[in-house]
Amino acid sequence: MQLSASGQAVMDSDLTRLEIECLQLASQGKTNDAISRVLGFSEHTVNHYFVMASKKLDAVNRTHAVGIALRLKIIN
Repeated sequence: MQLSASGQAVMDSDLTRLEIECLQLASQGKTNDAISRVLGFSEHTVNHYFVMASKKLDAVNRTHAVGIALRLKIIN
């Protein structure tokens, strides 16, 4: 168990494989458009994964979500 930005408990399993993959690719500097091409989904779908991951991590935006995921060692 790890804590989100607000101190709420977050389990790695709370994030889906695709949410984690989007966060990992974003941590490498990829845009939503580039991530959508890598994963084969629409940019809208990729944005949805970021919205859901941000909610689960209690992040205010995509960059904040990536930072939290790095701190929690969900991504590297």
